[in-house]
Amino acid sequence: MTESVARPSADSIFIIEREHLISSGMSDLLDEHGLRSQSFNTLSTLLRAARVMKPRAVIIDAASPESVVEPHERMGCDHLVRVLRGAYPSLCIVILAASLDRQTEALVHEFKLPIVLKPFNADKLVAVLSGCGILLESRSEAQRTSVY
Repeated sequence: MTESVARPSADSIFIIEREHLISSGMSDLLDEHGLRSQSFNTLSTLLRAARVMKPRAVIIDAASPESVVEPHERMGCDHLVRVLRGAYPSLCIVILAASLDRQTEALVHEFKLPIVLKPFNADKLVAVLSGCGILLESRSEAQRTSVY
């Protein structure tokens, strides 16, 4: 199945999350805070979109499956982070993970990335994005209790 890349809009937060409900929930959360987002199914599709336009931030599920970039060449989260940081050194990149395994811990440590462990509530993601300098509009108390 080939995923088409819509032209990303300026100031979009790119999301790659393998679980559709979590991805959709994060998109809704960002929308409620006045931010645009765009979700991707593969690491390579996200990378192609980032080459077209710099994202405002990128949220990456550490368990995202590797993508085939070229025949015989695979790309994992570590490669994606290296390429994004090479192109955009100050880009806010947030890692989502169910647990902190050695590979994820090494990635977070090497690139000094914020990590959000699942399950998480909306306030945690908002705090991490705010810590990266992403300005969010406030929302009601009821909206902040959602768990992803």
